[in-house]
Amino acid sequence: MKVENADILVSFIYKASRLNIERRADSGGNNPKLHVYGVVRNGKGLNIERRKHYKYESLAYNFTHKKAEPFMVTIDPETEKESPEFNSHPGQEFNYVIEGRGQIVIDNHDIILK
Repeated sequence: MKVENADILVSFIYKASRLNIERRADSGGNNPKLHVYGVVRNGKGLNIERRKHYKYESLAYNFTHKKAEPFMVTIDPETEKESPEFNSHPGQEFNYVIEGRGQIVIDNHDIILK
């Protein structure tokens, strides 16, 4: 299943959680039911279309009351060479590079991840 989705601000997600509104319920996914643990097998996450050159796979789409929104993000290095697509957002982010290398900028600091 694919869900088309624009960027959701972290502040909106925080407010929704304070009001007890599930994050996935309002973006086209099924209302999450898991609350003790969740298992998402390799390649079985919920595909979310957000940016042209990025593949987003939600890894906790079926887990309720989560405190983070983990994604597996894949960037095709060939299309990234053509025209890099930059984005910016408030809040926290966890980046773990499995293969290749990438550059991120946080508060005017250039960081190379590999």
